[in-house]
Amino acid sequence: MVQVKNEMFNRMMEELKQQKELVIYKTFVLQYINNAIENLNIQGTALELLKGSMISIHTAKTREEVDFYTLHAEDFIRNIENNKQ
Repeated sequence: MVQVKNEMFNRMMEELKQQKELVIYKTFVLQYINNAIENLNIQGTALELLKGSMISIHTAKTREEVDFYTLHAEDFIRNIENNKQ
């Protein structure tokens, strides 16, 4: 019985650790996108599209989802940078 409780506790702690790491990663990615918005002075439709990406990242449940939306946001930011040059 004690062994089962310890295993459950260890699983819960591991899950909490993974959730914490995901939150930290999301925070980093969202700050990166926000900095790009400010530095490139992104407005209008482009801003709305990036805000949509930020919402998707914020609500993502897994690292893979975050990576997917981040990749699209980075491509979009790169295109904006190239068009401003």
